[in-house]
Amino acid sequence: MKKRKITLGGYFLLSIGVSVLIIHTALPYYCLTSIAFPGWNIYWSYADVQKRMFILFPMMSFLGALSTIKKRVNFEDVFLNVSAPVIWLLFLKVLQYHAVLAIGTMLFAGIIFGYVWSRFSFRNKKVLNRSKKVRLIYYGCRRRIIYVLLVTFTPMVIWVNYQESEQSEKYLMAFKSLQSERASEQQNIELNIANEEQWKQLNAEERFLEMTKLVDYECNKLHVGSIDVFAIKEITDGRLGYYDSNAEAVYINVAYLNNSCSLPEAVHIIAHECYHRYTDKVIESLTYLEEAGMNYEALEYYHDAVVLKEAASTYYLDSLEYDTYNENELERQAEQYADTEVELLKEKFEWG
Repeated sequence: MKKRKITLGGYFLLSIGVSVLIIHTALPYYCLTSIAFPGWNIYWSYADVQKRMFILFPMMSFLGALSTIKKRVNFEDVFLNVSAPVIWLLFLKVLQYHAVLAIGTMLFAGIIFGYVWSRFSFRNKKVLNRSKKVRLIYYGCRRRIIYVLLVTFTPMVIWVNYQESEQSEKYLMAFKSLQSERASEQQNIELNIANEEQWKQLNAEERFLEMTKLVDYECNKLHVGSIDVFAIKEITDGRLGYYDSNAEAVYINVAYLNNSCSLPEAVHIIAHECYHRYTDKVIESLTYLEEAGMNYEALEYYHDAVVLKEAASTYYLDSLEYDTYNENELERQAEQYADTEVELLKEKFEWG
């Protein structure tokens, strides 16, 4: 009788242990991804994905080991057990953007390849009893399907990751605001949004639409014109939102919006980012004065604008450190304005 290369206990421990190890090591740095399926109102942040993978990885590895206990297992079987949940994570990553390709790949590997293997691999082995033949077919199909899916999905995911970083408008946007249906010039906008209890019952898309109302309200209040609003799948550096002066748009972290974002927090984010729009316009006005040949730095009237321009020149370097970032004048004023707006709206709508 041939001895097992790994004891059963060691086999289960290795399969489950390596899966858990991946979750705490490779997953956060190489495999971790946010997942978004707007049609199903699914927005999993990086933390959400890790939490779910903490269940999926050990469970699938355990089931893989359980289904092969009658096999003379080796370290390749451990690798296959661990690879199975990784494949599902890769599949979800691709499915978000290329559903037909992802599902088609699964069908090809799981049905067509499996059928061909089971139909022809054991046609000359009639001496085997039925149960052993089925097991051998399963072992062979399992091994080859996992390798096929790994080799297929890995480059797909690398490509998707590249596209997320290079073409964020196509790959990260979950929604686009109904900007075309909003007037470009609106006067005296009255804020009519959900109350706190209603907010808690809203899904991500409904919350996002409420935030577009907040953007219109704040931009009108600050007299800085209408701007686009986007909800993106997840901002990779962990920010909850930001204003892009080049695109003249506010971007909202939809994973955060869908999960723990309260109404006062939503107001704070929008007020903060709209104030960045305001300070951006103030700084831009200095450019016009400079082009007109005016020495605005000598005029006390423009003192605050000059301070903001200096803060803008050091904004990137200041953003590299938490303390200097918060002390930057652009951030300090935006935070102050946002805090004030939250208190004003709390009082107006009797929140909290």
